[in-house]
Amino acid sequence: GQKRSRGEAAKNVVTKILDNLLKPFAGFVELDSAEQDIQVKELTFGIRTKYLRTTYQASLDVSFTEPDLFIPPRSRRRSSMKASIEKITQKIANRLRPGA
Repeated sequence: GQKRSRGEAAKNVVTKILDNLLKPFAGFVELDSAEQDIQVKELTFGIRTKYLRTTYQASLDVSFTEPDLFIPPRSRRRSSMKASIEKITQKIANRLRPGA
């Protein structure tokens, strides 16, 4: 996930994630549906804060094949993100293998 800017549409954030962090998958992902969760919390001093979370369901096209991934580690966070992407890629590859 990623935070969105004030006034930014949730779909724009998803597009940015696909075009950058998940680029090898971008052309094979179709967004199916979205669910929005809104929470309003009143914090100290009576200040209300609104939290928006949009969760997308997506499908991966059957023509997708496991990509060669190279993500240069820039920081500790990027390294854990690389590990997460590698885990996702492996799960998808396992599902796409015949007889799996």
